[in-house]
Amino acid sequence: MTCVSEPFDVLEFGEALVSARPNLRRRAGIVAGTHEEADRLVERTLKLGWLERRSFRDVDEVHAWLAAQLVLRH
Repeated sequence: MTCVSEPFDVLEFGEALVSARPNLRRRAGIVAGTHEEADRLVERTLKLGWLERRSFRDVDEVHAWLAAQLVLRH
């Protein structure tokens, strides 16, 4: 069985997700109707980012991609 390698350090990627959370929360507060809906939107967006982590070539593109997904998936 072959193991698919991560394009960069998983810990580094996790840190990028955590650091994106405040900005995502602000954006979600604008597009969502309630605080609860905004929280769910942020959680879904972060989960999607984690699931798609192998598609990123550079951890620096994570913030912009997450912000776009948050708006697109609302």
